Amino acid sequence: MIVTYEGADITEEVTLERCVYEACEIGRAPWLSIEFIDNAGLWDRWNPQHGDRVTVIEPGIAAPGTMYVDRLEPQSGGYALHATALPSPDLRAVREWRDTTLLTVAGQLAGVLGLGFEAHGCADMAIAYARQNNECAAAVLTRLAFAAGCTIDVYDGAMHLCAREWVDSRPTDAALVLGDESDYSYAHKALFASCSIEQPASTAAPGLSEATGGGEPRLAVVLDGNIAFPGSSELKRACAGVLASENAKRSVGYVRGNALSPFSPGVACSVDCARTPSLAGSGIVTRVRNDFVEQTSKTWWRAT
Repeated sequence: MIVTYEGADITEEVTLERCVYEACEIGRAPWLSIEFIDNAGLWDRWNPQHGDRVTVIEPGIAAPGTMYVDRLEPQSGGYALHATALPSPDLRAVREWRDTTLLTVAGQLAGVLGLGFEAHGCADMAIAYARQNNECAAAVLTRLAFAAGCTIDVYDGAMHLCAREWVDSRPTDAALVLGDESDYSYAHKALFASCSIEQPASTAAPGLSEATGGGEPRLAVVLDGNIAFPGSSELKRACAGVLASENAKRSVGYVRGNALSPFSPGVACSVDCARTPSLAGSGIVTRVRNDFVEQTSKTWWRAT
C-alpha cells in the first residue's frame, strides 16, 4: 500500500493504525479515514490543512482517487484525519431554480462542490422548480437522481450522473464470489409494480398523478414542494425514475471478506454462490468499504 499526502509518499514515514475507505453509488460522497503514529514528527512540520490532498493505492484494488481533507485531529504521538472526494465543503445553502433541466441543476451543484460533471446515459429532464432548502448540495442531487432513476458517483474530481439502464448494461468486470465460509446476507422484498406521484397545489402542474405499470404493491409519492415537474409528460418520466430507484433498494445483499474488495460502486459483476445457488447471477456493486490496515472488506450488491 502507498499513501501520498500532497503528492509526497509518506508510507514509510508513519505507522498506520487505521485506514478505511467507503463509497456508495448514491448519497454521501466517498470518504477516507486515517489514523497514524507520526514517528518522525512529519506532520507538525508540514502543518496539515483542510483541503490537502491524500491518496491510497493498493495494487489490484480500485483506487479511491484523490481525496481532500475535511477534518484533522491531533492525537498523542500522531494524527487522525478524515477526507472526502469533495474538493469544496458541502455547506448548507438556499438556492432556487425555475424552468430548468436535470443536467443544468446537477452540473451547477457539481461546480459548487468543486467537481467536474459528466452524465452517462441520462436523457435530460425538464424541471419546473427545484429548491435547495437550507441543506447541503448532496441532498438536492440525491433528490434529483431519485426522481430521474439515476445513480451518482464522485471520483477523482468529477461527479458522474448515471442512468440505471446504462449502469446495468455495462459488461461484467469480475466475479463476486460468496464462498462456503463467507459471511453474507441478501434481502429481497417484492418489487413495486406501479408508481404514482402527486404534486402540491402550488406547483406548475398541481394535483397531477401518473401511474407506471399496474398490479401490486403500488408506490404512491407526494412531493414536498422542493421539486416539481412542468406537466404530465415529465411527471410520467419521474414516475418511472422513482419506481426504478425504489425497486433498486428492495433487493440488496452484502458479503464480508478477509481481503480487500477490488470493486468500486456501479461496477457490474457476476455473483458466484455455491452454498445458495439462488443468489448466483448478475449484479451491480452498490457500496464498498475497504479496511487497508486489517485487509478486510464489506461489499454490497444488488441483483440485475
